[in-house]
Amino acid sequence: MMRVIYNFSIYLLGFGIALSSLFNTKSKQWIKGRRSWRKNLKTSLSTIENPIWIHCSSLGEFEQGRPVIEALKERGEKILLTFFSPSGYLNLKDYRFADHVSYIPLDSTKNAKDFVKIVKPKAAIFIKYEFWFNHICACKKQSVPIFLLSGIFRSEQHFFKIYGHWFRKHLEWYSHIFVQNRESMSLLESIGMTNASISGDTRYDRVIKVATSPLPLSELDSWAKGKQVLVAGSTWVEDEKIIAQLASGEPSVAVIIAPHLVDKAHLDEIILLMGPAAMLYSQFLADPNSNPHVIVIDTIGLLSSIYRMADLVYIGGGFGKGIHNCLEAAVYGKVLFFGPRFQKFDEAKKMLAMGSAFPVTNAKEFLAKGRQYLKDDGAREELGRKNGLFVKEHSGATAKVIDTLSGIIDV
Repeated sequence: MMRVIYNFSIYLLGFGIALSSLFNTKSKQWIKGRRSWRKNLKTSLSTIENPIWIHCSSLGEFEQGRPVIEALKERGEKILLTFFSPSGYLNLKDYRFADHVSYIPLDSTKNAKDFVKIVKPKAAIFIKYEFWFNHICACKKQSVPIFLLSGIFRSEQHFFKIYGHWFRKHLEWYSHIFVQNRESMSLLESIGMTNASISGDTRYDRVIKVATSPLPLSELDSWAKGKQVLVAGSTWVEDEKIIAQLASGEPSVAVIIAPHLVDKAHLDEIILLMGPAAMLYSQFLADPNSNPHVIVIDTIGLLSSIYRMADLVYIGGGFGKGIHNCLEAAVYGKVLFFGPRFQKFDEAKKMLAMGSAFPVTNAKEFLAKGRQYLKDDGAREELGRKNGLFVKEHSGATAKVIDTLSGIIDV
């Protein structure tokens, strides 16, 4: 019965996306990217034998898989990288550590069977929350080793409910489950799972690697020199309204905003919100002698290197589904601020407990706390050091994952 319900929900998901594609660009991209996927996949993989298949939902999950992907590639493995979301695929379709990048087809029984038959993966690695049960079943039937990387489990998930037998059965099919923390491990142990271990979060390894060789941004470095700088990363509209109040209330503080979405409509909205002293990054590069109060980054891929210029950091997303990656900033030893929806992020909760990260619910709170630490260099630097040390102490997950994989598959 549960299988019937699940397959029906997948049908409804596909129908809903197809319907929304009539007026939603992202849904339209989702549909377009999956047209003739069987033919396209066969052609693309014609010279790639038995790749390790790694599946991410979108960009956030990719960052957790990335250190392992690159470590496997260094060992000579062939990599097939798939995404569910257009934002992941479109930004990473030319990712140089993957032999091929594709969408995952909708998780119907036939799609899953055909996908695994075409790919013939050496192993399948799903990232964090990606539980596509028909694809897992197809891998199991083809004797493909299955892994979950950077898993996070919570008591409200189906696996731990009284009706969760069907979902738990699929967890038993994994060759190994790598979880990020003790809480997740305890939940798995409570339902009899013995195929799991605590590896930690591979993103710590990734941000450390980036921080050792950040992108050279000489014009931005020159602009920031001698100023107190707020960097607001992966922001949404509600975040930007808060940042705008600091920008207008603290004219001595320079602001860099790197929004989550860099489409023209959103960029225009930010520039209007920030006022005449704001400038797009591309415009600033064309006139590096200008001295805007606010620079709005209108390209992707720079944020993790820009964070090093900050005195204070604001992480976006906390007024929506949840905050974005705060480790990218913490690795540089920065004090962090973010919105109220951070509870699903273990690293944010731990830094909050250390007193080196601060949730805010409105602009007034942010202005008060931000001003406090802008005026107190010693306190700001001490709290930042705590965050930098925290990141270093939690590194090493990638090596643990590769060691375990090596004991199960030949990598």
